[in-house]
Amino acid sequence: MPLPALAAVAGLAAAAHLGRRGSAAKLSEENKKRIVNLVKRGLVSDARNLATKLGFDTLDLSGADLQRAYLTDTDLTRADLTGADLTGADLTGAYIQEAIGINIGPARTFVGIPHGYIEARSPFVPGRTALRRTE
Repeated sequence: MPLPALAAVAGLAAAAHLGRRGSAAKLSEENKKRIVNLVKRGLVSDARNLATKLGFDTLDLSGADLQRAYLTDTDLTRADLTGADLTGADLTGAYIQEAIGINIGPARTFVGIPHGYIEARSPFVPGRTALRRTE
């Protein structure tokens, strides 16, 4: 195969992959609600499978209402939690590595200590504690 043709095929394959990832597309509100409801029930692997079937590599929980959700030992790795309300959510033992948009400092609103973190005195706010990575 000539080099220009090979480059064209590679370009089309890359564009198709980006399209499947949903880089240009957004989840519909209905699908996002389905994913959030699965996560709230602790069915994160089912939520990831649904997101993958819809063509998304990451778990988009941005802006989701996850108040008081029981998320103990769940895998939220690489999830987008930007603007998600985690007030009172139990993240004890949850895997949040590479998650974006999650506040783990002294002002965090969730309870419990995620996997790979310990609670330590905050160097910024006297008398407060913050989470510190152990890995």
